[in-house]
Amino acid sequence: MTKQINSILKTILSSIIIIPIIFAAITVFATLFFYIPYITEKNSIDMATKNSITSAEQMKLTRAYYVDAVVKDVKKYAPNLKFSYKHEGVDGVLPLPTTTVHDLSHIFSANSRVKYSLYSDYPFAFKKDRKLSSFQKEALKYIQSRDDGIYIKKDFIDNKPVLRVAITDIMTDQACVDCHNSHPERTWASDKWKVGDKRGVLEIITPLDEILASSLEVRNNILFFVSIIGLFLFLYISYVSIKREKDLLNVNNELQEKLQYNSIEHDIKSKKELESLNKSLKEKISVAINQAQEKELHMLNQSKMAQMGEMLSMIAHQWRQPLAAISSTASSLELKLIIDDYDKLVFTTGIKDIQAYSQHLSLTINDFRNFFKDSKVVTKTTFENIIDDTVQIVKTSLQDHDTILSIQNEFTDEFCIYENEFKQVILNLIKNAEDAIIENGISNGLIEIKTYKHGTDAVFEVLDNARGIDSEIMIKIFDPYFSTKDKKSGTGLGLYMSKTIIENHCLGSLECFNTEEGARFKITIDPNKFSLAD
Repeated sequence: MTKQINSILKTILSSIIIIPIIFAAITVFATLFFYIPYITEKNSIDMATKNSITSAEQMKLTRAYYVDAVVKDVKKYAPNLKFSYKHEGVDGVLPLPTTTVHDLSHIFSANSRVKYSLYSDYPFAFKKDRKLSSFQKEALKYIQSRDDGIYIKKDFIDNKPVLRVAITDIMTDQACVDCHNSHPERTWASDKWKVGDKRGVLEIITPLDEILASSLEVRNNILFFVSIIGLFLFLYISYVSIKREKDLLNVNNELQEKLQYNSIEHDIKSKKELESLNKSLKEKISVAINQAQEKELHMLNQSKMAQMGEMLSMIAHQWRQPLAAISSTASSLELKLIIDDYDKLVFTTGIKDIQAYSQHLSLTINDFRNFFKDSKVVTKTTFENIIDDTVQIVKTSLQDHDTILSIQNEFTDEFCIYENEFKQVILNLIKNAEDAIIENGISNGLIEIKTYKHGTDAVFEVLDNARGIDSEIMIKIFDPYFSTKDKKSGTGLGLYMSKTIIENHCLGSLECFNTEEGARFKITIDPNKFSLAD
């Protein structure tokens, strides 16, 4: 058994197509491994920054409301009440506006993982001995020299990553100015402050450890699914490569046997001439077989890798909206926890939404895995099933590019065909139409799918409004390695492989024409050509 396994591995690794596949797989894996945590962390920091700014603004609005609705009325109608930073447990004493912000900061910090603090270069006398941290000094220096008033920094506290957002605290009310300029505990001149001055900083510290751990979990799940798909492709291509090499070797042996016993021996005058002719024919046959084998394997490799790239691109399109919805829902629930606005129904609904989005991501992977499963079995199907499965793959990409998909399915009969291969041809035609619409800058993109019966044949057409194809390009459009896209976007094998599949596997025809609006690709097949027995 061990010898058999070693022999199989040796055969696989000796194939000229395997090394490029392994290299491409490692490249894709490494890219996803580093890019997903990077983009997730970036989005999380952006979201945390926005939440911090919102929290700071809410804190400022609370203080402004306190000054306007409480402080002013107390001073006017209840002068016997006093305002002081020492108010807890003291009758007739209310907290100062700044003390209110400090108290709320302590309350919010004690009831959530998000920490709040308020500090300044000009503390009251009872806080004159407090020491500022290096970040606090940086934040105060930054806001004095910049107009944007926001200082953001990713830092580590207790060896855990956090996001620190320091927002300028500005004197916005004359009552605040008067109080600060006349307060007996001040450590500054009586005319120090005026409306619009930068008083200090309100800082919000948001932990990032759970967010980053979540991004790594998402990364690992994606890599798991990509690894499964890559392993499937690797094993399939390895199997096909080994089988074709054996088939070509058998053909070579058969040809040599036929040449050995061919009637041409009767026309050759001597054994020496016969040996010379056999040797020459063997060399030519060997060269031709090797060239054909290398070309076919190379084209197959390029086609499969192009499909894999398309698949990853479309998965990214399908996942973008659910991932954004999960992030938004989680952030909303976190904000409600921070402001102590707990509502069981809202939280239950949010959790169910996150579960539904997660289930959608899982189903998306299953859809792509089933769609790209390579099956050489004839199945009974309809154009409706083929269209539904294909649209499920491309609908998100079409929506992102504002492209309308119109379907007129008039051929509703069941028929037998190699379904997965046929669907991949339809997917390629739709993606080519979408690419043409994008490249030509068509603002109202339209792709039409039409099916109908013509005599005894079934016809499947894909049309677009991308202005058509130049006549010089039209005559080469089905040639291998011919592409109007740049090298990063296309291999030039999509239409060639599509035509090969339709003509050799589905025993039909694939043609291309220009219409007044754009291009029209027409597939014609005999719906009675195959049966399940095939």
